[in-house]
Amino acid sequence: MTPDPSGLVSAIIPVYNGERYLAEAIESVLAQEHNSLELIVVDDGSRDGSAAIARRFPAVRYRYQPNGGIGAARNLGLQLARGRFIAFLDADDVWAPGKLAAQVQAFAADPRLDIVSGHVEQFRSPDLDEVTARRIRFPRELLPGYSFGAMLIKREAFLRVGPVSTVRTKAECVDWCLRATDLGLRVAMLPDVLLRRRLHDGNHSLEHRRSLGDYAHALKASLDRRRSATASRFQERGLVYVLHGVVERPGSGSLRDRNLLDRDAFARFVRKRSPRFGPLEQAIDGASSALTIDDATMAAFDAALLAREAGHEATVFINPVNVETGTPYWFSVLDIVLDGTSRPSWRVDGHDFSLADPGGRRQCHTVLKKRICALATEELRAAAVADVAEALGLRDPELPPALAPMTPAAVQELLAAGVRIENHGWTHRHPHSGPPEALWSDIARGQAWLRERLRVDSRAYAVPFGDVAPLPGMPSDLVDAWYLARPGPPGNAGPRVFNRRALGPQDILT
Repeated sequence: MTPDPSGLVSAIIPVYNGERYLAEAIESVLAQEHNSLELIVVDDGSRDGSAAIARRFPAVRYRYQPNGGIGAARNLGLQLARGRFIAFLDADDVWAPGKLAAQVQAFAADPRLDIVSGHVEQFRSPDLDEVTARRIRFPRELLPGYSFGAMLIKREAFLRVGPVSTVRTKAECVDWCLRATDLGLRVAMLPDVLLRRRLHDGNHSLEHRRSLGDYAHALKASLDRRRSATASRFQERGLVYVLHGVVERPGSGSLRDRNLLDRDAFARFVRKRSPRFGPLEQAIDGASSALTIDDATMAAFDAALLAREAGHEATVFINPVNVETGTPYWFSVLDIVLDGTSRPSWRVDGHDFSLADPGGRRQCHTVLKKRICALATEELRAAAVADVAEALGLRDPELPPALAPMTPAAVQELLAAGVRIENHGWTHRHPHSGPPEALWSDIARGQAWLRERLRVDSRAYAVPFGDVAPLPGMPSDLVDAWYLARPGPPGNAGPRVFNRRALGPQDILT
């Protein structure tokens, strides 16, 4: 029976003289629980027994080509593939059990995704002699899967990006992933281990001069594309951009800085950008683009003033409770705790997370944030973060100035500078943290504070965490415009609902 192409996964294994481990790679694919699967082995001119091994498996579609490199082998596999989803596996690696099932489930949960990846576990091949094994050193922590072997990619998304490079033979995956990023493909990174990468005497020496040159060329090509795209975006209309503020030299791999832009780069961007950002209403009408900034932090304050000094309109969505009480955002404190703890690992919900590397901290952060978001009140959320801080040995974490809440005087300064202030809710409540009525009350309380303290009649609302549309039954007169910040096309997303586009580091290259 021919598999259903609507859910068919095409798994492609390129191989070149890979008889040593090819059978294990094939077996790890055929052991996957997903029942709509085709496996294609592309032999890139092997001179060993790779062909005989592939042909031992009746389920394998085997194709030979004269040696053209791994990029050419991947592209031939893509031409042969019939599936809706594309996956690759190198002939010396293995897929973890349940890889495809987890990824297909993620696509079902969010059909807007283009790529679903997961984490990579590296291991020394058990067949190595003791001397060779000791010579191979590698990081023990799980690595985010920015490699073909960890990904599952929608076919149409792959075709949008284009074929794999046959020139950058040591950086063909890096080159493709950069092109995917430049196109804005939507990616989900699962916390699960999906790929086990084998380290052996034939692959661990790949970090040589030629590969570094290929990486450098791939990065330069991406930088050129982004600069060109930035210049063309200056002419866009009808888009509403969102950021969370700026900070001096955001830390690489830092949780606390992950949503913040570099202050100097942003300052150059707003000085050079033409035409200027306009009011929200003009952007919605297609007459200009608009700039919005979420949360009542000093990082947001700084970004808003920089934009105004450069002649742009700017809107800041604030949570009045943080301004009124001086309480920092609980998720900011959580970021600081996970960044600053000296504990090497921590067990949460039955899973051990490495806290010694950025990938492990991000995984732990995702689990904790989801749990804390579900709590009903701001007090309970703050208490939960305090419990985490105590457990991780940071009872009184130091808050950096950029993440301190705005004071009432700072909000007044923004108003005096011509910055528009709108409602982010009384608290930064997740819409699913209680009954719908609790959210509506939170919105109304934020509106009341803005009206009474600032004489601002706020009819716009930016939903915290950015991904939830208005809940059924919401009073029709509560808000005039509901702003999202979710992956996907920006613009009108429903009656009085507008999706904003995140302003990222690649957008402000000048």
